[in-house]
Amino acid sequence: MIIKRKGILGVILKYDGFTLSIDSGVGRSLYSGSPPIGGVSEDEGEYGPFKWKSVRAPGPRGPIKVHIIEVGGMTLVHTGGLSKRTELPEGDVLMIPMGGLWYLDAKEACGLIGQRKYRAIIPLAVWEPGVKAHFDTVNTIREVCRGMRRVRPGCAWKPTFDPSKRTLVLLSANCVR
Repeated sequence: MIIKRKGILGVILKYDGFTLSIDSGVGRSLYSGSPPIGGVSEDEGEYGPFKWKSVRAPGPRGPIKVHIIEVGGMTLVHTGGLSKRTELPEGDVLMIPMGGLWYLDAKEACGLIGQRKYRAIIPLAVWEPGVKAHFDTVNTIREVCRGMRRVRPGCAWKPTFDPSKRTLVLLSANCVR
């Protein structure tokens, strides 16, 4: 399993020769937004080793989809453009906006994270060079979400977990090839 970010909310998942993306239009693509922008709109489905279902949550312009994806013995949760605190599904890896502006900020997101037993967190909608929106920075997220092991793998992350501590995975959104 390889996880990459693409753009503000986009994620690309690669496993066993199959590619599933969320909000990025690469390979088989799901969308989470309101209004939808391309991609598959089924609330549940399968593609190769990927199996998903979706639940509704509050977004900045109306309801969005939170995708729960099972692959390779892991459960991944992609919250899309979540803008308000809400009950989140359980999973191993949580991909959640933490940059504020239209979405949850770092403090709101870390408050939600503390309620569940995710093994790894991937912040979305974060400011970094090349992003024009004025989102919170990685430094803000590190200050607010204390007590997690931090990894900065660059462009791609192959999930590995520390059994004693959650992992904050700081993936760059600007280097998808």
